Amino acid sequence: TKAAVKATRRPAATAGTDIEEVSAMNNAVAAIVPVTVRAQRAFAHRPSEILAAYGDVRRRGRWQADPGEIFVVESHDFRVGGIDRFVYRSLHYPALAGTVRYERIDDEGIVYTRRLADPDGLTMVLSVVSWNLRSCSTGTEVTVVEHTTSLDGSAPIEGSEYRLKTLLDRLGFHLSSSR
Repeated sequence: TKAAVKATRRPAATAGTDIEEVSAMNNAVAAIVPVTVRAQRAFAHRPSEILAAYGDVRRRGRWQADPGEIFVVESHDFRVGGIDRFVYRSLHYPALAGTVRYERIDDEGIVYTRRLADPDGLTMVLSVVSWNLRSCSTGTEVTVVEHTTSLDGSAPIEGSEYRLKTLLDRLGFHLSSSR
């Protein structure tokens, strides 16, 4: 699949027209997989506490990764226009380079774009993610919506809904244990 994705990134002027190359391009198009997942949780915490748990990279490191996953944050800039750079490792992917660019941060939530690339620098996954924070009488309702497109088939995004829900569960546990 990676070879097929590389074939689509060549400039049109140099792209050949032989049968094998056309087949590779068709396979690359078939490998594009979009998914939208949504998860919601209510927390007995103010929106500012949730933003603080997300915005502090050390605190986020305690609840962000699933067991068996590793996030190594290389740089962190939690402000509008800021960019986080990280390396992600799991049992399925030995090393993916990631970037997050913050588009909006305020009392109502966070919106960011995320890119994951393979060791050759080819984009594998693109996402637009929103964390919507709504104050309520018991604390804050958090709704996370993730629009993700995999350029490398369905494997990189399999289990996205489960991962998102368990991420919010780990955040809740972290918030409760840090009081």
